[in-house]
Amino acid sequence: MPLIFENLRVVVSGDVDSMNAVLQERGKKRLFSVTEAEGIRFSVITIDAKKKVAFRLTDCSIIVRSDAGDTIHSAVPAFTKDGICKLTVDDSPNDFELWQFSRLVLQKLFFGA
Repeated sequence: MPLIFENLRVVVSGDVDSMNAVLQERGKKRLFSVTEAEGIRFSVITIDAKKKVAFRLTDCSIIVRSDAGDTIHSAVPAFTKDGICKLTVDDSPNDFELWQFSRLVLQKLFFGA
């Protein structure tokens, strides 16, 4: 699990960097940043710190919470029938790759949707 979590942090950081680059191309300030705390937690926050999502590693899952502390998503690793490790998210019948999970979590923070 720690390796999956670290890989997720890298993917999320890349998505945050990409979003900030798009904003800067459009003449806007960088709005998002990744903060790190210990090896089992990291957050994506708006620069003004009004909104955030926090990723936390547990023994067998990754929990994502809103700035209010509500659980937004929970993901557990699972092998597909082809032997590929993906994430089972909430009660979804579909398995997610790390980039898909990152985008699922970040889209509301990025776009307010």
